Amino acid sequence: MYIIEFDKSLTEESVDLFTDVFSKPPWNDIFESKEPVIHFFRAFIDLPNFKGYQLCDDNHKVIGISIGFIKPWLKNDELRYEYFLDQYCIDHTLQRRGLGEYFMKGIEKRLKQENINDIILNTGLSSPACKFYIKMGFQDMKEYGFLSKEL
Repeated sequence: MYIIEFDKSLTEESVDLFTDVFSKPPWNDIFESKEPVIHFFRAFIDLPNFKGYQLCDDNHKVIGISIGFIKPWLKNDELRYEYFLDQYCIDHTLQRRGLGEYFMKGIEKRLKQENINDIILNTGLSSPACKFYIKMGFQDMKEYGFLSKEL
């Protein structure tokens, strides 16, 4: 298995993986059509600071995806860059085999090589994903609130 920078030619395969994973428990998202998900992926890919990865098996099938973007931020007068990880998943039939950990460690290594200092994300605190991220060394940033307002 191997990790690649997000290959746009594999977008549809990545969309299929995404809809398959997130339509199952614990997320149970409903996707009545693939088109909105394709538009979602294309909107991410078109971001000027888009950063994504795909985990492929030995048959070149996409079995994991990570999409997000790079953003600058200041920490005590130091300009830093962080990867805002928006979506991350592993084929549901291959979960709990260490692939998520392998994929995340590979992404971290690549980001470090590009002088990207941090990874940030948000996830449900009661979701299995939260436990995975904590296991991978992510910390609950209790002093920061994640707020939303629908317009």
